[in-house]
Amino acid sequence: MLYKFKSKATADLIMLEDGAETVLALIGKKGQSKGIIEVEEIEAAIKALEAAMQNNMDGPTKAEQSSAEHATDKELDPVTLHQRVIPFIKMLQECQKSNHVIVWGV
Repeated sequence: MLYKFKSKATADLIMLEDGAETVLALIGKKGQSKGIIEVEEIEAAIKALEAAMQNNMDGPTKAEQSSAEHATDKELDPVTLHQRVIPFIKMLQECQKSNHVIVWGV
């Protein structure tokens, strides 16, 4: 399934289900197949995503290292959290500047 994030301020941002659900969980919108990010929520969403990237840059946890050691190349996700989050943060920032909401699933 694809998620299409839309706003009047930016082009649409399309993400695969796993990546979109990860991003939505990080900003407190877990499990919402459709929804809205209000302008008032944008600053908190940006901070949450930036904090998640910073935590992720500190390195994998022991559990992640262990599972990675036993995983095949096909099981490893080549897309980092940083790569998933940066386009979303840019969309949030543009929407914040122009006072527009972001919607998905509608």
